Amino acid sequence: MNEVFSWIYEFGGILPFYSADLGEHLRGFDVTCTNYIGSPWYAYAGLVLLGVTLFAYALLYHFIDSARFARRGHWWFTVLVIGVLNFAFAFALAWSSVHSPERCKQLHISTGDIVGFGFDNALVAFILFLAITSVPYLRYFSTNCKYTTFWKP
Repeated sequence: MNEVFSWIYEFGGILPFYSADLGEHLRGFDVTCTNYIGSPWYAYAGLVLLGVTLFAYALLYHFIDSARFARRGHWWFTVLVIGVLNFAFAFALAWSSVHSPERCKQLHISTGDIVGFGFDNALVAFILFLAITSVPYLRYFSTNCKYTTFWKP
């Protein structure tokens, strides 16, 4: 699962927003700098990303489901909240794991790398929410918000 999330966060190796050293650390490079037996930080960040995004989708489309919230502005507000929450979690996760004594000291990781990982997490959350809300079958059970998407308000 860690490798799947690492591939998603690094966009298949095409466009990572952070250094390869942070990527190695998030894959679970251990304190001895010899193997990947440390904590799988990519998996933790990915599971929280899925949970927050799916919860926000369910909240907007199925729990609140009000005609008052069936506007494009509310969709964008939900995306903003999802992005901020996922950025903050990814930043805090990477920051605390990088500054712990249980990491490989040979990896050179800057604060810009950690901010890049937070931005990457927010971007993946936006893409996931866009994909989820674009599928009409998922929105079918919503009474008032079934037509509220990025493509058609």
